[in-house]
Amino acid sequence: MGVDGDWPFVARAAELERLAAAIEAGGGISIVHGGPGTGKTRLLEEAALAAERRGLAVIRIRSSALLHEVPLGALGGLLPDRGGLAVAAADPGRLFGVAIEALASFARGRRVLVVVDDAGLLDPASIGLVTQLAAAGEIALLVSASREHPLPDAFSALWDARSARVDLTPLDDEALGELLLAVLGARVAHRTVPHLAEVSGGDLAYLREILRHAIESEALVLVEGGWRLAESPLPPPSLRDLVVARIRRLEPRQQELVERLSLCGAVPVAQLLGEGVPAALDALEQSGIVVAEPSEAGLVVRLTSAAVGSAVEAT
Repeated sequence: MGVDGDWPFVARAAELERLAAAIEAGGGISIVHGGPGTGKTRLLEEAALAAERRGLAVIRIRSSALLHEVPLGALGGLLPDRGGLAVAAADPGRLFGVAIEALASFARGRRVLVVVDDAGLLDPASIGLVTQLAAAGEIALLVSASREHPLPDAFSALWDARSARVDLTPLDDEALGELLLAVLGARVAHRTVPHLAEVSGGDLAYLREILRHAIESEALVLVEGGWRLAESPLPPPSLRDLVVARIRRLEPRQQELVERLSLCGAVPVAQLLGEGVPAALDALEQSGIVVAEPSEAGLVVRLTSAAVGSAVEAT
């Protein structure tokens, strides 16, 4: 398939089946939860495609930080009539009626599944409308959330006995080896797989940039029909851009801790003193950027991905 092509969907068949069963059963909400780079968006899309094959009408909503302050800004797929939307938005009852009409026109008698990626970034007006439609049984909901952008309470209130939640963690070495085989067209050396997992922190977006640069720089080479590392790959500029963009969204205290850990490696928690440090560490751990683990020196904290440390240090 190649590094730059569409990567295959692997090791998530059980999760996909669970989501499909919940949607088919008419659950109030189906949730995919996980950290950055674990494949939330891809799993949502695979579930959406499976729902379309079963005859459901699917509306995809992609929220973003840029639209978070724009009332109903992310609902273009649900409410394409932007002219009438401004008028209806001032009247919740009228807005609900406009949404019902739009759904009926789109669905043509089919069940409607609304898929919301990063539901925690939706603006309050969009949250209110989407959850109201779900509570009224007009739509089924499939959403993603993360510790960085948790699911708003209005979505959590839709949970019922038929709902499903899938928690994604980074692919293990066996699944990652399967993925790399499909992407690179040949098996990757046994010791290379865990090294790539460590360098990328299990973040597939990071891994793509690392692989591309490693092949171009011949840090990753094809030897006797298999791929192996000739040297540890350095973070390419594209990866540094991804990391820096993510770090810049952090609070100042969190940024300071990331910079310190990138230079010092694992640091005992007891040495990370200062006002606001515990809260900052908790937020970073919930975001999947750092991990705390026991050691002979007590509890230590380190960056989850070596690529993050290298990219931050390079800046």
